[in-house]
Amino acid sequence: MKKLILGLLMAVFVNAARAEVISDVQIGDLKYRLDTSAKTAAITGYDKSRSLTRVDVGEVEWQRRKYFVTSIQFQAFSGCSSLTSVSLPNVTEVHQQAFSGCSTLTSVLLPNASEIGASAFDGATIENIELGIASLDYSVSNLLHLNMSYLKSLSLPNATTIDADIFYNCTSLTSVSLPKVTEIDENMFKQCPIENLKLGVKTITSNFFEKVRTTLKSVSLPNATTIGEGAFADFSELTSVSLPSATKIGAGAFKFSPIANLELGSASIGYAELNSIGVSASYLSALSLPNATTIGDTAFANYSKLISVSLPNATTIERNAFLNCTSLTTVVLGWDLLENPNRSDWGLRDEAELVGPITKEQTEAVKYGVKTVCPKLDGEEMDESMYQKACRYYGVEEKAKPKNPQLVGRDEKVVPEDAQIVGDGEIAVTKEAITAAKATTISIKDN
Repeated sequence: MKKLILGLLMAVFVNAARAEVISDVQIGDLKYRLDTSAKTAAITGYDKSRSLTRVDVGEVEWQRRKYFVTSIQFQAFSGCSSLTSVSLPNVTEVHQQAFSGCSTLTSVLLPNASEIGASAFDGATIENIELGIASLDYSVSNLLHLNMSYLKSLSLPNATTIDADIFYNCTSLTSVSLPKVTEIDENMFKQCPIENLKLGVKTITSNFFEKVRTTLKSVSLPNATTIGEGAFADFSELTSVSLPSATKIGAGAFKFSPIANLELGSASIGYAELNSIGVSASYLSALSLPNATTIGDTAFANYSKLISVSLPNATTIERNAFLNCTSLTTVVLGWDLLENPNRSDWGLRDEAELVGPITKEQTEAVKYGVKTVCPKLDGEEMDESMYQKACRYYGVEEKAKPKNPQLVGRDEKVVPEDAQIVGDGEIAVTKEAITAAKATTISIKDN
């Protein structure tokens, strides 16, 4: 009897374990294996009776349950000659020969795929690719059968190391994003017509980008703190530069370059500094200084092409900072300066609009009294004082301010008219009203 009971229990456990994985489930054009316990899905194949050209999926729904698509199984898309693009943001592993024989496949976006099997891209002519791998060298590209000569765009958001010679034959490569790679050989891109570049390097010497001087159009160096003298001087095509952490910028860094969009990490700036680093008033149209607290006398005077300026943390703006900025339409300021603007002293024309350091969508959220979607520029939640200033600036009534960050009132002026009641004390806020909100529902109190 005991043996019989034990056998029955074992059968129950085995069946339960088997029930956690459901194979051969077709959803749309793709076939999946579902893990009901982990709530994940693995792509196992596709409907070969249809002409599959594009795959773009983050999660799937089956029998009212949602599953994150995290895996591409062995030969899942093998031989799919009609497939041109793939975007699978949640996939972490790609098995062997997953895309082998996909001769028309040109775009692959797998930003979190850190485990990729051998011959995954055999026979594919990939031009644009994003992968989550930690490093890239010849052995990796050969293992994956990734033909580098076809590449036009490469993004490796998680890679920390990269082979110095990996781009030797990339004569079509125009865009490279390696935000975590801190060490780059100066000759790495000498064969490439690079136009757009993002790197994690911290120091840029005077001749660092010499090999791409005639082709570079935009550069983003989020971690760079030091920029050498003339580092970007005489770059004939360079119009956009993002250096949000750069506090030391050498003389003539941008001299003779047509910089239109510029972001700097300087704590203070004035007319002398802009002239010293060679920022030309003939081209500059958008300037962002996220860390600047002090804007000096006549800092932007006579920059007649300047359209927008972002100074979210500025506490002091000296006289005539915006003198003769005849094209200036938008100035982003911190809440302290917004509450007591001094246009006449700043030389700011009446037509220029003053806005707060949050987006249009977040502004709508403030109007509806929602605190949790009013982040600082670094993405963190606003502190209480900043929220209160935002409410005052946008005229949010006292009764509309939530005591708890997740609570808003039932007043129709606070809750959007098209908000749908989904439960006792809850509303579903529309994307149009609050697109910055992470939560899909916001609890409210009964009056």
